[in-house]
Amino acid sequence: AVAVLDPHRQDCEFPAKNLAAVGVTFCLVMALRARLRDMGNFDQLPEPNLREYMDLVCLGTVADIVPLLEDNRILTHFGLMELSSGRRPGVAALKEVAGMLTETVNAGQIAYRLAPRINAVGRMGRATEAVELLSTRSYSHALKMARKLDEANTQRQAVEQKIFEDALAKAEKERKKGEPRALVLASENWHAGVVGIVASKLVERFACPVVMIAMDGETGKGSARSTGRVHLYQALCDCADTLAGFGGHQAAAGLTIRKEMLEAFRNSFLRVVNEQVGDQALSKVIKVDGELSPAIWTRELVEKIEALAPYGAGNPEPKFIAKAVEVRSARNVGRDPPFHLKLTLTDGKSLFDAIGFGLGDRLRDIGNRIDIVYSAELNRWEGRTSVQLKLYDLHPSEQE
Repeated sequence: AVAVLDPHRQDCEFPAKNLAAVGVTFCLVMALRARLRDMGNFDQLPEPNLREYMDLVCLGTVADIVPLLEDNRILTHFGLMELSSGRRPGVAALKEVAGMLTETVNAGQIAYRLAPRINAVGRMGRATEAVELLSTRSYSHALKMARKLDEANTQRQAVEQKIFEDALAKAEKERKKGEPRALVLASENWHAGVVGIVASKLVERFACPVVMIAMDGETGKGSARSTGRVHLYQALCDCADTLAGFGGHQAAAGLTIRKEMLEAFRNSFLRVVNEQVGDQALSKVIKVDGELSPAIWTRELVEKIEALAPYGAGNPEPKFIAKAVEVRSARNVGRDPPFHLKLTLTDGKSLFDAIGFGLGDRLRDIGNRIDIVYSAELNRWEGRTSVQLKLYDLHPSEQE
């Protein structure tokens, strides 16, 4: 290679070490523009306005779940402005099919509404459709492609739900043998492009590392996800003699394996996880910033919290605990599983709307009073703006 651009090389002095690949590419293009300017190339030709490409940089940065700190925070901040303007036909069309026509885009909407549609075609083996969407100059063609991405996302959700139900049954069967510190699950019927998403869901449910392997004949491709207490990549390094290949980091990894090594890998991985965890209990941990009554939140205060955005990896949204909140109503919403949980809560004086995305199966935990982990946000709908609580977890209150 003429050059290798990798901020993590030991001999690389570039200060921004946490850029996504799209960020590294953007920095290369900026350096190239500066060099061409110094050489006089723009004396007769217009100099490219790279800000017009910040929407793509922002999409890739958030979708890659890199820490939204330092350079990434700057790229995302200005990229969100470009995304909100929707000047790129593909972005405008994608926002339309995602129901975001009038909304100012934030990082959460990229993570949960835009990026999944782009990723879906890649997971389903049709990644060129996303490239075509983002590169076309025709809005009508962009809208056609955006609808294809939306359809692929719906297909991906259906496949994901089927795999999740199958994997959940396998996991419950494994747990009946005891309380395993990790789950290694495999099937001939799973789609390799979706198992990583399902592995993340199982980690949320069982609070332990999960490896899901999609077998295809004599080989399998797997995705692994972990809790914060198990270093996945190190665990796979310690199981390397049972794997055909692997790569990743502390929280997520991918692997390939021969069918005849599956049981040996399972035994080795469980042993290594036990060694890493020791006597610690594996449990779901949510870091919170304090205990606050929902009554404190006004539109003005939420707007001040929003000024700390963009939120994401490395810069999480502030979360709070409220105890013994009274429940006035509770129901599931959404067309397909996983359903969302919609609540009306009160502190005895005021009512508060609350939404728990993907928490529909927790409806059974709702009593007269609950303890909640939440963040406060502004819900903008049909020209109206109101304070809404976004729920991350809930439990029946001891003060029931």
